[in-house]
Amino acid sequence: MEEMIAKGGAVAAAAPTQRNNILYFFSALTTSMFVWGCVDAESPPMKAAEFLGIKSLYDRLAETFNKPHVDNLLPDWPMPNVPANIPCPHTLVLDLEETLVNASWDKRYGWRYAKRPGVDKFLSTLANYYEIVLMSPSLPQNAEPVIAALDKERYIMHHVFREGLHYIDGVHVKDLSKLNRPVNRIVVIDDDRDAVKLHPDNLIKVKPYTDKHDREDNTLLNLIPILVEIAKSNTKDIPATLYQFRGMDADQIASEYNRRVQGVRDQAAQASASGLGSFARTLPPPDLAPQTVSVAKKSGLTSKDLMGDVSGAERVGGGGKKGGVTDWWEQRNKDKAELQMIKQQKWQEVMIKREEKKKKKQDIN
Repeated sequence: MEEMIAKGGAVAAAAPTQRNNILYFFSALTTSMFVWGCVDAESPPMKAAEFLGIKSLYDRLAETFNKPHVDNLLPDWPMPNVPANIPCPHTLVLDLEETLVNASWDKRYGWRYAKRPGVDKFLSTLANYYEIVLMSPSLPQNAEPVIAALDKERYIMHHVFREGLHYIDGVHVKDLSKLNRPVNRIVVIDDDRDAVKLHPDNLIKVKPYTDKHDREDNTLLNLIPILVEIAKSNTKDIPATLYQFRGMDADQIASEYNRRVQGVRDQAAQASASGLGSFARTLPPPDLAPQTVSVAKKSGLTSKDLMGDVSGAERVGGGGKKGGVTDWWEQRNKDKAELQMIKQQKWQEVMIKREEKKKKKQDIN
C-alpha cells in the first residue's frame, strides 16, 4: 500500500511538470510563429493572419516588434559640452560591413577584417565637416571590437546597431528619421540600397568591398571632394543635390563631379585668355583641404562619452582572452577619464575656430 501511495505521489508530482513543459513548448512555438510572420510577409503565419482577417492587428504587433528601440537614436543638438551657438553640422551615416571593411572567415583564426583602402584618410578628413554616425545591422558585441580597431582616432561620433534599425521584409533598414537630425542634411554611404530604402535619395551607393586583397580600390578617396563640397557649401537639401546623380554609384558620381570641375576650369582658363578672368566662375578643386585645424589625436567626441551607448545594448565579455571584447572594454574605461577632458577641449577649439572663420568671412563680404 505504501508503495502504491508513493507511486501515486510521484505521478501527481510529475503531472504539473508535464503541464509546464507543454505550456513552454506551445509558448515557444507561438513566439517562433509570430517572429516568422514578422520577418517574412509570405510565411504561413502571415497567410493565416490574412485568412482570419487579423492581418492589420498582426501588422501593428509586428511593427512594434521590428521598429527601432527608441524614437531618437542620437542626443539632441547641441550635445553636452558643445557650445550652444555652434550650429549642427551635416550628418554622415556610414555602413560597416562591405562598405568600410571586408569580413572573411578563417578556420584557424575565425572572423578576420580588412580595412577598405583609404578609410583612414576618409574618416580623418570628413570628421572636420560632418557629425559621423556608424549604423550597422551587426550586434554590438560583434561590431564594437572591429570599430575600435578601425577608428582608433575616434572620428566616428555615434554607433547604432541592430536594435536601432527597422526590420522590414527581411532587411535591417536605416530609418534616418530616427536620428534626431534634419533628414535633408544627412548623407548615407552604404553598399546596399535596400538598407536605405526609406530614404533612397540620401544614399551614395558604393560597390561592396568583397575582396580583401584589392588594394587598388579608391572609392572612399574619390568621394572625399564631393562630400567636402556638400558640407562647405552648406547644402540645404542633400536629396535634391544627389538627385542629379540618380542611378549612379559612388565611383560614377565622383567621375562626373571631377568632369564638371575640369569643365569649369577649362572655361575659366579660356575666359582668362580672353581677358575675362576676373568674371570667370570657378569651383573648388577636387582635393579640398579641411577647414580650420585638423582634429588632434584622440580628440573625436563620441556620443558614448557624452550620453552613453546609443544602442542601449549590454556588453558581452570575451571570456577574458587578451584582445577580446572584455579586455578592450576595460582598457577603454581606464582611458576614458583621461581622454574626456582632451576631447572636450579639442572639440570646442575646432568648432569655435570654425565659427570665427565663418564670421570673418561674412564680415569681409
